[in-house]
Amino acid sequence: MITHGRVFDKKYVVLRHDVYAKQYKTKDKEKKRLIQNRNYGENFEFLIALLNKFCSKNFDGLSVYFDSRIKYKKSYIFGPYDIGMDMLEEELGLRRESNWDYYYYKIPIENKELVDFFLNWKFSFDVKRVQTI
Repeated sequence: MITHGRVFDKKYVVLRHDVYAKQYKTKDKEKKRLIQNRNYGENFEFLIALLNKFCSKNFDGLSVYFDSRIKYKKSYIFGPYDIGMDMLEEELGLRRESNWDYYYYKIPIENKELVDFFLNWKFSFDVKRVQTI
């Protein structure tokens, strides 16, 4: 169901990852850089673990699309992270969207293992369960 451009569906767990927002709350450039590096590192570590565990190709297999002339079936999607997320959407119904300073993950509630993976991963940035994207 779509209401005013927002997704709301009781068949999904929707999580909002606040990867960027805290870095904007400080004017100290060094502190901002440290927060940014920590959050980006945690986010990429999470994405690699997610792809390695749930995608039909692990991260190294996805990197082939980035490092060589092999093209992914959708020419407008490139890079191992984006290709992997597209594959997870096709394979599992997991959807990721970026909106302002947040990443939203729409996780099919029937995939208990995937939901548990998301809910049990610990981040230093805020992760909030929301109803809309």
